[in-house]
Amino acid sequence: MKNLYQAYTLVNRHNMSITIGQIGAVIQSVKLPDGTELVLGFENLADYKTKNTAYLGVIVGRICNRIANAKFKINDLNYQLEKNEYGKNCLHSGSTALHQVSWDIVEANERVVKLHYFSPSGEAGFPGNLDIYVTYQLDDNNALQIDYHATTDQTTPLDLTNHTYWNLAGSGQAVVQQEAKFYSSRYLETDSEQIPTGQVLSTQNTALDFHNWQKIGKDLDHYFILDNPERILRLAAEFRDPQTRRGLQVYTDQHGFQFYTGNHLTQFPQYGGFCVETHNYPNAVNQLSFPSCVITPEKPYRHTTVYQLTF
Repeated sequence: MKNLYQAYTLVNRHNMSITIGQIGAVIQSVKLPDGTELVLGFENLADYKTKNTAYLGVIVGRICNRIANAKFKINDLNYQLEKNEYGKNCLHSGSTALHQVSWDIVEANERVVKLHYFSPSGEAGFPGNLDIYVTYQLDDNNALQIDYHATTDQTTPLDLTNHTYWNLAGSGQAVVQQEAKFYSSRYLETDSEQIPTGQVLSTQNTALDFHNWQKIGKDLDHYFILDNPERILRLAAEFRDPQTRRGLQVYTDQHGFQFYTGNHLTQFPQYGGFCVETHNYPNAVNQLSFPSCVITPEKPYRHTTVYQLTF
């Protein structure tokens, strides 16, 4: 019988360690050499199957973030998804999507963990058979690189991200006094249900202006746009904790990222971690003016994000 609950730990020469588990291809732990835990997570891998309502550390998809009215159309065919938010929209592709399944570990050593999941056509309501690979690599410069690669046998939407909650002060603290700087001057306007209206707005002179360092604060859950049409790996955001002087730099080849301050955490302290979810525009499958999230047999999915820690 397949073991659903295996985990492997990456370790570099500084004795920084990152533990990756099978359920949801989860980042279960990120520990500094002194033992400080920098991410929110459960001690037991089985809890990611039964208790992970906040998507701690997992890969989310097939489409991360929100899909309006839990439906979309491709090639004149309509697809209906689970309405798991507000009884109307689809969040992170439903309650039994990629974050809930057991991934196969196809390679594992102290520097690399590579996982694979075969998602059959129709799973969670999406068309197309998918082979999805996620590779985690830890280097001696304390950088965690995540590489995503997926192929399909038919046209289908795909947009993956990792949903880790980071806390540079150590888990158990609030992140509101930690500081952020974003390499973004625009964000997506959303309605009361967090669905993009289609309008792109400037962050200038708003509470979302992180052009210069400022405190993270509370109650943020917004998509920030990067000027990155060529999809090259570039610096997207930086974070620092003034007390510990620890830092995090996020590099991505995506069009932007969702920044979330843990507003609705219940199993952990509210604002106990922040998420930097690098991915395409939310609801792009229904917004023709947004960059396409559709892949084909001839056009596979690729995505790289790097989390660079300093301490």
